[in-house]
Amino acid sequence: NMTGITGVSYSFNRVGNRCYVAYWSELDGVRRSRSFSVVKFGEETAKILAIKYREQEIQRLISEGADYTKRHGN
Repeated sequence: NMTGITGVSYSFNRVGNRCYVAYWSELDGVRRSRSFSVVKFGEETAKILAIKYREQEIQRLISEGADYTKRHGN
């Protein structure tokens, strides 16, 4: 990925605006994501929000029994 952060990518949303996207997999294997618009938040803030959101989701999954390790980017 271009961000240097596992599970966070730089992309374009449905209407073509630049965004940072946080990705994670739920306990049932379903892949989820949440995007943060560069237009709305600015470049650096959007990236930080995506990183923090993914970290929050990983911590939630660990508390629910997921086996995430540092290799997963938590």
